[in-house]
Amino acid sequence: MLTPVNSERYISIKADGLFHEKVDKDTEGAVLREYTLKDGTEGSKWELLYRSVDNVFIKGIRFEDSDYGENILTTLVDAEGNEVVWSESTGSNFGTDYMKKLPNLDFSAKVSIKPYAFEDENGRDRRGVSIFQEDKVQGYFYDGEKNTNGFPEPESKEMSKDDWKVYFIQVKKFLTNYTKENIIPKFEGVVEEQKMEYPTEEINPKDIPF
Repeated sequence: MLTPVNSERYISIKADGLFHEKVDKDTEGAVLREYTLKDGTEGSKWELLYRSVDNVFIKGIRFEDSDYGENILTTLVDAEGNEVVWSESTGSNFGTDYMKKLPNLDFSAKVSIKPYAFEDENGRDRRGVSIFQEDKVQGYFYDGEKNTNGFPEPESKEMSKDDWKVYFIQVKKFLTNYTKENIIPKFEGVVEEQKMEYPTEEINPKDIPF
């Protein structure tokens, strides 16, 4: 048996464009991160940081509600059967960019995922995830000139901030529903193909090398 769902390790992407994993203070390589929640609550965590997750299978995708909205949870497994769960808000730049690329992925093949966060030459924040399967995976809902495959269109480029907020909520709902209806069902027949490349004996979560 692979690592049970109730003993998963979790990673998520923060504003610095890195994967973060909460660990014990004494974990080798752990760094302290102090934070302030939207409600003003302050806290701190010891974490391991990763620039990318490489050569893994996407074993499954599911959604969960949290205190701050819905998250998309992706179970990643390496060639030795080690698992880690990537949890991302469906409303974040990282989450929406990820869902835009899911339709173009081959789930029977390995992927490498590298987050990014930077400011471009025009001072705009650029955040998302680069995904590789031999070549760089492109988004499914944009052909280089216009939105495609039913992706919502903004009413205009001159919308107010509130209008843009409403539009981005529509985008989040569209991508979430598309993933639930069209992507998750694909895993019914794919996992057996993946198992040909990794063992099925029980794995100690502490041995996961991410």
